[in-house]
Amino acid sequence: KNGQDTKDAATPGPTGINVFSVTAATGTVIAGNVIKDEAFDVVVNTAAPANVDIHLNDLMGKGAGVANLGSSTATADAIDNFWGCAKGPGTPGCSTVSGAGVLTAPFAAKPF
Repeated sequence: KNGQDTKDAATPGPTGINVFSVTAATGTVIAGNVIKDEAFDVVVNTAAPANVDIHLNDLMGKGAGVANLGSSTATADAIDNFWGCAKGPGTPGCSTVSGAGVLTAPFAAKPF
């Protein structure tokens, strides 16, 4: 139940983890978290080239599990996460993905 980030690291709504950088953020790892009650579980907003690794998390928010708001060539490697239901991101009852460059398969069918 965080608030929305504002100013230079703005997010589109309440966010659990916000990765913001005006330079490349390659090597950033987000792992082992349970995120719930957020509009956006993880927001990635970095310059390219960037690759943020998001693994082994329970993404249980109300909307986007991962939102990639950064450069069109930045990637968010979000495989091996639980998206709130057994059928994976974007299915009814699951968290979704927002933005390009978000990898989600394979995903976990149950919480960690």
